[in-house]
Amino acid sequence: MFSSVVVKGKGEARTLGFPSVNFDIGSDVGVEPGIYAATTYIDNQTKQGALCVWPEYNKVEMHILDFEGDLYGRTLEVDILDKVSDFVLVSGIEAARKKIAEDVTKVRTYFA
Repeated sequence: MFSSVVVKGKGEARTLGFPSVNFDIGSDVGVEPGIYAATTYIDNQTKQGALCVWPEYNKVEMHILDFEGDLYGRTLEVDILDKVSDFVLVSGIEAARKKIAEDVTKVRTYFA
């Protein structure tokens, strides 16, 4: 579990069809790079998502399933539940879209 402020990212995930929140992590989140099923709490509601922990130190983002809204500047608490996929850096927009879609499907299956 970690708590962090949501910061503005580059917008790349949104252009791929999977908007995400980016976190300002001041320290290691305690897990290896990869894609994780995770939950967060927004307005007293538990939301499920796909959490991406990048190999770069402190780069973490989360695609919150079935959520639309502006969370910039808010502090969110995130529970990291289970790793569903390894982090794989892909080349090209279609390859990235396919990998993210596969990971999101794995996360949805985890929560089903």
